[in-house]
Amino acid sequence: MMKYCCFGVMLLLGLLTGCRKEFPVLEDPDNHIVGSFSAEFETFWQGMNNQYVFWDRDPTDWDAVYREYKPKFAELNLYREEDHEKAYYYYRDMTANLIDAHFTLSTQVVPAGEPTSLSPASQRNLRRADWHPPLPESFFFDSIFQQYLGDDSYRSKDASGNPSLVAGYARDRAILYLRLPRFNLRETALTGTDDERLVWQYFVDAIKNPQAEGLILDLRGNGGGYLEDLSFLLGQLITKPYVFGATRYKSGPGRLDYTAWIPAQVFPQQGSQAFTKPVVVLVDQYSASMSELTAVAVKAFPGGLGRVVGETTWGATGPVGSRTMFNSGPFFTAASYVYMASHQFRDTRQLSYEGKGIGPDAAVPQDGNALAQNVDVQLEKAIQLFQ
Repeated sequence: MMKYCCFGVMLLLGLLTGCRKEFPVLEDPDNHIVGSFSAEFETFWQGMNNQYVFWDRDPTDWDAVYREYKPKFAELNLYREEDHEKAYYYYRDMTANLIDAHFTLSTQVVPAGEPTSLSPASQRNLRRADWHPPLPESFFFDSIFQQYLGDDSYRSKDASGNPSLVAGYARDRAILYLRLPRFNLRETALTGTDDERLVWQYFVDAIKNPQAEGLILDLRGNGGGYLEDLSFLLGQLITKPYVFGATRYKSGPGRLDYTAWIPAQVFPQQGSQAFTKPVVVLVDQYSASMSELTAVAVKAFPGGLGRVVGETTWGATGPVGSRTMFNSGPFFTAASYVYMASHQFRDTRQLSYEGKGIGPDAAVPQDGNALAQNVDVQLEKAIQLFQ
């Protein structure tokens, strides 16, 4: 079974392709052997030109990039380390405005003091007015477990001893809480540690409790994972499939070659039972990819029962899959690796969140002073919504 990370109507391509003149299609970047910075630039530029999936909405003029940076790379020498550092900054500037928040470029030489890979989304996040460092996983594993959950609660560690699933009821309330640090849930449920499998089974049994007032899914700091977890998790709460958006990918090498939009659905799991109580998703600025798709899917939950609480998310909603299958997505050059989305995603209102993030229904910024006192204002807001 193929796994996708994380994460119809055809466009009027005839109208859109006239917006910018395209350069000739070059060779497959994965099979292009280079011996100069100029050839390496050609390979990278061509890979992006053919396989980047957001050209219909990205503000970057990729042809202007070619005209400006082709001569700059031609002046560089592969045998001078300082030229490798120049190339690093050229790549940074070329890609600074790409909206694909999965986009990451890893090169062989990184200047001292610079990030080991180039991520435009990371730089955008650092410029946010509400920027803060991510919450440590120990906060969920210890502070929330001890301060907010009742006696009938469980927590687990993975095979490496790292904090994993946390589940239980809010103290003095029948509100079920589930903490997911990452999306490898199906694999965890099948082959995880004994404690992880125990916590997952506890959750599956608890959501069938008729006394439950609702569910809080805590996805703060969760950077994503496997797309199959979307149905594996939310499919426990439904008995019929439902549509929460649509995806499309590249149908060919042309910049604006796209497939039709394909409905994105959540499917019920074996033994599932309809959950008819409110569902709240907690997110922050580090909730990305599968966390964001889950938030959108909860907002579309049957009966209008889903809410999102916290901060605007990372903005990486395009799923990542095989480039050879989808004509878009990650690729290698001789000297770098490019990681990026293979699909576009939009919700049922045809809204795209790529590079922008998902705004919460109830905005609650992180409060560092409160956290120092083990007070979680975001979780407390989520609990208040059940009153």
